[in-house]
Amino acid sequence: MKIGFFADAYKPTINGVVKSMASFKKGLEDMGHEVYVFAPKRPKFKDKEKNVFRIGSIKLPSNSDYRMCLPLFNSSIKVIKDLDVIHAHHPFMIGRYAYFFAEFYNKPLVFTHHTQYERYCHYVPFEQHITKMMALWLVKEFANNCDCVIAPSKSIRSLIKKRGIKSRIEVVPTGIDLNMFKKADPKMLRNRYKIPKEKKILLYLGRLAKEKNVELVIDAFKIVKEKMPDTCLFIAGSGDEEEFLKKRAAENNVSGDVFFCGKIRNVFDFYSSADLFVFGSSSGFDL
Repeated sequence: MKIGFFADAYKPTINGVVKSMASFKKGLEDMGHEVYVFAPKRPKFKDKEKNVFRIGSIKLPSNSDYRMCLPLFNSSIKVIKDLDVIHAHHPFMIGRYAYFFAEFYNKPLVFTHHTQYERYCHYVPFEQHITKMMALWLVKEFANNCDCVIAPSKSIRSLIKKRGIKSRIEVVPTGIDLNMFKKADPKMLRNRYKIPKEKKILLYLGRLAKEKNVELVIDAFKIVKEKMPDTCLFIAGSGDEEEFLKKRAAENNVSGDVFFCGKIRNVFDFYSSADLFVFGSSSGFDL
C-alpha cells in the first residue's frame, strides 16, 4: 500500500508530531508499505531518507520553525496520483492540499488529530478569542470531511466527539521503540551532574514553549522541594520560554536544583536516568 503523509512540519523540526510521523513511517515501512512525506521545503536542509518530497514554502513571521507550503506540487503529482491513502497530520495549511488531492483523485482521506490546536493560537498575532473559535471551527470542518480521524488517546477521542466531529474515529497511540532503552545509560545524569544516589531526579523533556506550561512544573517543584528536599529537576529542551523559566526558578528559590540542559539528542539516557517524568501541558489531552 502507498500512503502519503501531508504535514506542515517534518525533520529537522523537533516536536511531538514530527516524532509521531517518523515513528509511524518506520513502522509502516517495516510492514512492507510505501510511505511518502510531503512537507515544506527547508532552506539549506537535505533529506537523507527516501520518499520525502519538499514543497516550495515561505517563512511564517510568527514562528520561524514553521513554514507555509505554496501550491507547487509539480514534481510530486505523479506520486500523489498513485497513492492508496492520503493522510493529513495537520488540518490547516497543507491539510487543505491533502483534502483537495483526496477529492480530485478520489482517495481515502485520513487525519491524525494530534493535539488541541486552539492552545497554539498565541502564535497567531490576532485577537485570541476569535482566533481560538476559528481554529476550533476549522479543525471540526476539516475532520468531518475525512474518511477517518485518528486520535492518539482515548481522552482526545472523547474530546473531539464532544466538539462535534462525527467522522469515524480510531484511537492509535504513537509507538515507542523499547529497544532504544536497552542501549540507554541509567547513570548518565547522576554521573555527569554529580547527583548523589539518595537524591530523586525529576525530568521534563520537551520544547520550552508557552503551550507546554513548563512554568507550572517549576512552580510545582517549589512545593515538592518543601516536602522532599532531596529532589532535583532537569529541564531538557530549548525554546522561546527558556530565559523566562530560568527567572521563574530563581523567583521560586530553586535555581540550585533546577538544571537546564538545552537541546539534547540522547533522550533515552535522560529518560532512563530519571526517577519521575513530569509534564505540565494539557494541549494533548483533556484535563
